[in-house]
Amino acid sequence: MNSVGGLWWWLSYADDDGFNGAIICKGNDLIDAVTQCKRMGLDLRGQVVGVPFPSGLTPPSMFVERILSKPECHAFDEVMSA
Repeated sequence: MNSVGGLWWWLSYADDDGFNGAIICKGNDLIDAVTQCKRMGLDLRGQVVGVPFPSGLTPPSMFVERILSKPECHAFDEVMSA
């Protein structure tokens, strides 16, 4: 995993055709999180909406710093709700 500081961010990407995927990564703010993803080669097309995770909440490593499909996003929700 990336050693960048900051908060974990949920980045959701979409365009006129709908959902393109999501990425969970660290950043000091939304712009930094998007930049860090691009540096790792994780660049989805479309508009991005980002939401920081609550301080102290760490997402499971199997979901971070990779592109998540819609079913993987649902799986993430299930894991975090358990």
